[in-house]
Amino acid sequence: MSETNSPSLIARLKARYAANAASPEGARTRKAAMIGTVIGLALLGGYRLWHRSGGDPALITTAHADPGFVQGQLPTCDAPTAQQLLKQAVEANTSLILGPVKVHKVGQITDYMAFVTALAGGPNAKVDPNPDATMLAVRANLQNRRSCAAQLFTSRGQHVYNFSIVWTSDAKDEVYLEAQLGE
Repeated sequence: MSETNSPSLIARLKARYAANAASPEGARTRKAAMIGTVIGLALLGGYRLWHRSGGDPALITTAHADPGFVQGQLPTCDAPTAQQLLKQAVEANTSLILGPVKVHKVGQITDYMAFVTALAGGPNAKVDPNPDATMLAVRANLQNRRSCAAQLFTSRGQHVYNFSIVWTSDAKDEVYLEAQLGE
């Protein structure tokens, strides 16, 4: 049995690189790779310029600079602050295939909690003087979250978006709005 030492992987790669570098085909390959890289970077840069959102994502999540916003009070579903944030959230969600969306008008807005309280007896219903833990949790949730729906007229048609508004800070000076296309 013969004892042949096979070269290591590094040695084989170095030999292959030296052979490729010495041949004229290697120079053409490097030149083509450089041209391909430059074209790829140019296309990527053009794509980024064409599809940039043009806004700071922080504008979508914060509303403390709005003059209609009152610190400590969660905006109602139909408040101008909520409508502005809803428009920003929908318009910032661009599709790679369909492109950007433009909100033309915010239509009917529904506050789910107002709907639930109306079903439970309306605003004149008797308040339980000794509420249980579940009712206390529901009341605390009403002060920290709003669940809403809005009919939007967009460049892609008329759609219903479900959205929620929550606090983002303990000081209750910033709100976050998250919107989803309803079914």
